[in-house]
Amino acid sequence: MLKALGLDHFLDHLNGHARRLIFGNMINAIGMGLTMTLFLVYLHTIRGFSGGFSGLVMSYMAIFSMVINPLIGILIDKYGGRIVLIFGLFIKAVGVFSLAFVESKPQVIGVATILAIGDSANWPAQTVCLTRMVEEEARQKVFAFNFMALNLGIGIGGILSALIVTAGELITYQRLYWMDSLTYLIYAALAISLPVWVGQRLDKEDKQSGSYREVFKNKELMKLSRASVLLVLFGYASVSAGLPLFVTSVLGASPKWLGLIWAANCFGIILMQGPMLKWLEKHSPSKTLVYVGLIWAASWVLVALCFVTPAIFILPLQITSSVVFGIGETIWSPTIPTVVNQLIPDHIRGRSNALMSLQWGTAGVLGAPLAGFLFDADLAKLWVAMMVVGCLLPVPLIRRVKFPESA
Repeated sequence: MLKALGLDHFLDHLNGHARRLIFGNMINAIGMGLTMTLFLVYLHTIRGFSGGFSGLVMSYMAIFSMVINPLIGILIDKYGGRIVLIFGLFIKAVGVFSLAFVESKPQVIGVATILAIGDSANWPAQTVCLTRMVEEEARQKVFAFNFMALNLGIGIGGILSALIVTAGELITYQRLYWMDSLTYLIYAALAISLPVWVGQRLDKEDKQSGSYREVFKNKELMKLSRASVLLVLFGYASVSAGLPLFVTSVLGASPKWLGLIWAANCFGIILMQGPMLKWLEKHSPSKTLVYVGLIWAASWVLVALCFVTPAIFILPLQITSSVVFGIGETIWSPTIPTVVNQLIPDHIRGRSNALMSLQWGTAGVLGAPLAGFLFDADLAKLWVAMMVVGCLLPVPLIRRVKFPESA
């Protein structure tokens, strides 16, 4: 099967510890697939909060993540990625479980705070662990395999979500959140089983402590981060936060559609990632990352066609858009962490990866409320148009980045 997917040629780069971490990530991704498209839908249609408030909750999570993100980077550089990852997974498990019981705005804010802490710790810690477990020349392949495993899990979770969730029934949503919480605990158990050195600094003799000032002085990293924020805002952030609300509230579709749409995205990525890796090895990031903006803009054009096509074509269009978006993801996900970790020395790896994870927080500050308020104002067409244009904005910024020759 792996040979058919074009992935067998780089699996040898995965040691036992990396395989365990990626397997844990895949199990956790099943839980993410159960719930990741339903947050705004759950708060808005099940708990009865307005679309604007629901969007602001996601913005609050993003802002809170931005506040504590620098501390996360310092902790990773000082204590290693493994211990920070374990902490983040347990925190996220508590938050996801609690989300099933929220009934008031203060409760939503409290749970959102817990979720933000977990997310801030998990992503940069996991990236640093994988970076420090494999040789530099193998990182792009390992990140690609991790991304494929992530999407396999999300795809499975999406299908299960479509089978379990029922519009208007609270208990079905609660079951999804309980199952999601369990997957975080499973991942945490696998992370605990890893050796204590996993995710710690490679050069034990290097006594440099590093600082964020050193990170900000890296001009190419800063250029890349600015382009990345825009792509995440008009790409990932809007797809995960705005599109589910668009499908259910604007198009009036069943929430069961969301699981099918995301499953198509995930399984498309699984099929395309192997061949895409071979293509990436022959082209520079300055070229391939430009294609990401163009491809994601095209995916939003397909979403816009839903306004002018008969209802019977809406689901096929959304599925096609999701698959097209996935093509861009197969370029983005292995390329960005690889390039970032080539641009920086090891002693500030935690801080730099934490900074790059801020792109999600920064984008989240704007992405979710932008969708919520525009939908409340019946301006869904304007929202889609902004997404198309927004994905094209980072293209000239990417062209100005001087990428490492080996990237």
